[in-house]
Amino acid sequence: MVGKMPEFKDMLKYFRIKEGLSQSELAEKLGMSASRISMYEVGKREPDFESEEKIADFFNTDLNTLRGRDVETNSNKISDPDIRRIQRAREKMSEQEKSKMMKILEASFDDYFGDDFIDEDND
Repeated sequence: MVGKMPEFKDMLKYFRIKEGLSQSELAEKLGMSASRISMYEVGKREPDFESEEKIADFFNTDLNTLRGRDVETNSNKISDPDIRRIQRAREKMSEQEKSKMMKILEASFDDYFGDDFIDEDND
């Protein structure tokens, strides 16, 4: 992975080997075929979003890291599964939906947001 940004295929293989799993073992754990995992790893097939989510959850990582877009160090990696779920949901949302979600969170948990919350609509 040195010299170029890793791609999904590279990261999948990296995580699989890191866990000490064969393609068949990973496929069984994910409920997929071994040939599908093989095609992902050689870049002959791209996974759909649901498959990416399943793989990310299995390896306890986020989609950006799995896609090779944001390879993180252990010191700043988010390990909380609820936060990773929120991150994945935000990736699918429009800017309007993101704003609505933040307003709901701030209204529901204003004691936790305090002065850290910036309402861009009222600046």
